[in-house]
Amino acid sequence: MRTIALVCGMTVAVFSSTIMAYGNQPTARPLDPLGYALLAATALGLAWRQRRPELSLIVCAGAAAAVFTLGYALSLWAVPALIALFSTIAAGRRVAGWAGAVFLVAVPGVAALSRAEADVAIAAVVWALLVLVVEQPAEVSRTRRAYTEEMERRAAEAERTREEEALRRAQEERLRVARELHDVTSHTVSVIALHAAVAAEAVSRAGGPPEAAAALQIIRSSSRQALSEMKAVLGVLRPDEASPGPAQKPASPAPDPTPPPGVACGDSPPPSPGPENEAPFPWPSPAEHQEPRAPLPGAARLPRLLNTTGLPVTLDVQGEHRPLPPATDLTVYRVVQEALTNTMRHANATMATVTLTYEPGAVTVRVDDDGNGGGETVDGHRDENGDRPQSQRRHHPQPQPQFQPGPQAQPESPPQPQSQPPPQPECQPPLQLQPGYQPQSQPQSQPRSQPQSQSQSQHQHQSQSQPRSRHRGGVNGDDGQVSRGGHGLIGMAERVAAVGGHLTIGNTPTGGFRVTARLPT
Repeated sequence: MRTIALVCGMTVAVFSSTIMAYGNQPTARPLDPLGYALLAATALGLAWRQRRPELSLIVCAGAAAAVFTLGYALSLWAVPALIALFSTIAAGRRVAGWAGAVFLVAVPGVAALSRAEADVAIAAVVWALLVLVVEQPAEVSRTRRAYTEEMERRAAEAERTREEEALRRAQEERLRVARELHDVTSHTVSVIALHAAVAAEAVSRAGGPPEAAAALQIIRSSSRQALSEMKAVLGVLRPDEASPGPAQKPASPAPDPTPPPGVACGDSPPPSPGPENEAPFPWPSPAEHQEPRAPLPGAARLPRLLNTTGLPVTLDVQGEHRPLPPATDLTVYRVVQEALTNTMRHANATMATVTLTYEPGAVTVRVDDDGNGGGETVDGHRDENGDRPQSQRRHHPQPQPQFQPGPQAQPESPPQPQSQPPPQPECQPPLQLQPGYQPQSQPQSQPRSQPQSQSQSQHQHQSQSQPRSRHRGGVNGDDGQVSRGGHGLIGMAERVAAVGGHLTIGNTPTGGFRVTARLPT
């Protein structure tokens, strides 16, 4: 509407002013059809000044220059050309604008020189001054418009960046919650299920009351059901099942981090329940500088962790001990915790070895077991609760009561001829851990060792007829195959990548399973 009103107003002004000018300019060329057409073109050219400013300038400036050169009466027909010139420069078409300005100054100047009339020369000078006067406000308007557009663009970009940052932080928080839920809760429930199974077996062998065996069976089934439900929750918190590798940080949740090869997922993690395990892992977030509510577990608490595994575990500390950065110290603990939990749940192992090596500028933690590397039995069968049949279990060479984490939790058992080893200190410095340290090394008495050896013989006989599985829940094996599993090794890989480390997972030369993490310090 504004453009239409401007065109109509300028058309009326041009025609009326030109007709009135002939009373004072008797020597001017009379209006003819060409003159009327040129006067109409000077005004109608403004119709394109917003959508096509260059076209508007060409039409208005060309018609005005023709009116001046042909000698028609001087009037307001020059105003539409000045308006078109202003619109062109203000729209950012500087080249077209300056070219039009030169044209509007040069053509009347040449015409004034050729006609040698005083009024024409004065008109040409005034025309040039008007063009220069219009140029300056047009440049100011162009600069202001460009500044406004740039500010709007930056504001939109900042808003988009804020939204992306909010989504990224939300994804990182989801991953952190999933990791902590897995580390803090899954390990504890796994230990409950394992100890309940051992207690049920001990009660059954000792001919205990059926009510106790039934209660232990309910505990074992409920704990396994809790693990299944927890996996479902982790699947919601981790909508993308891609597993980031140890040498690549996740995206950013991303995002959607692209998983490099070499690591997939397994099941498990952390230590015995306690307030020291409630502090979140220092993943990049706005709360990363907040003080934790309790000390984070680290390498100094590995002995206590080993006492809860239910396996004979050897802890070997090599190199000169030194304090580790908090994030690295926690990662060492979590890697050992995850690897040992996978050993308990999937490896069918009888022992494990944890090696902690202090190197210049780095620390390496390695966990080896002697299991077959698979979560299945030799024939691939499990009972209704997900346990291996009792005849196919590989028994651990230590008395069943030692599965309990402390002397207060020791169940009742027949008297043993050997004396119980003293409980391990709750927080032993890594520097004092000697090579060959075994938190549970008491040999088993002969009455219990005989049925175990028979079970092992049966297990070994069956293993000769069927190949062993070389994989453990979602782990990339030596042949490159990937099996389905949980989120344990995903979280382990993310923790190692978060501190700039490298994680390696595979089989040992003797057929066991090995997890190695090298972390910079």
